[in-house]
Amino acid sequence: MVADKKKNKKIGCCGTIIWIFIIFAIIGAVFGGNDKENAKNESKKEAKKTVEQKQKKKQEENVSFKNELEVFLSGNYLFVTNEDLDKYCTNMKDINVYVVTDVDDIKDGKIQSTLSDGFMMSGFNVGDRYSKYESSLEKGDIVAICGTVAGQDSYGGIGNSISLNDCYVFASGQEAEKYRKDKSDDALSQYFVVTEEVADSNEISEEDYKTLCQQLDYTDILRNPDSYDGKYCVVSGTVDQVIEGWFGSFTIYVVDGNGNKWGCTYSYADDESHVLEGDSVTAYGECKGTANTETVLGEQVTLPHISIEYWD
Repeated sequence: MVADKKKNKKIGCCGTIIWIFIIFAIIGAVFGGNDKENAKNESKKEAKKTVEQKQKKKQEENVSFKNELEVFLSGNYLFVTNEDLDKYCTNMKDINVYVVTDVDDIKDGKIQSTLSDGFMMSGFNVGDRYSKYESSLEKGDIVAICGTVAGQDSYGGIGNSISLNDCYVFASGQEAEKYRKDKSDDALSQYFVVTEEVADSNEISEEDYKTLCQQLDYTDILRNPDSYDGKYCVVSGTVDQVIEGWFGSFTIYVVDGNGNKWGCTYSYADDESHVLEGDSVTAYGECKGTANTETVLGEQVTLPHISIEYWD
């Protein structure tokens, strides 16, 4: 009987300890949960406060765009759409323009924006104003920005990267939208023509391409082939010979009205009709200087080489 009393006493003590542990666990969970919730709420408050401070700072900085606006108004800047600037930039060097565009990035002393459907961002060099814009603007902001066209780097199908120098952001957000127009200023229309430089960095229509092509001097190409490399040209005459080459390409020899023979290379599109010997054709393409070829009699000759884009 004594042993049973000791056993029950031990069980009673253990039970008491377990209940004390459970009670403390419950208290800890309740108050600990409250602490976590409080910390979470404090974090939200701090984040909200940061956002509000940033917005307030942006509003204050926007007010300071007044100086930039004065520069813009006194600088005779002409509005150009993003598309026109992207396409005709090479014709507009040293022209003062402004655009309304999205900020894609702010770094390396410039505001960057993607002007076209390509993947390349253009750079608006802002000089010593960079730190101010870095603190007052964010990615995705809409800005009205003016500057002087400096140049263009073309990356083929990836897109073009255009540089503008001495740029000023003179409005942002809804205020910037007030400066957007449906089309570029009429005073810029003189620059909106397709030149060889424009064609080299943009896709152009067949009509514009043919307009660029000019008759070139046959003898001068043979004498100075490097001077004609990349020149757009047109050749009319009769197909003298057709030779199939590698990967579906063809070399087509055309004899013009003066009896001069031109070596033309071309790759047909699917289901496109082929030219045959004796056909009268007009070929439009780029001169590639000269190329050596062998006549049917085995003689080596040098002929002007034309890479053809279109036939008539």
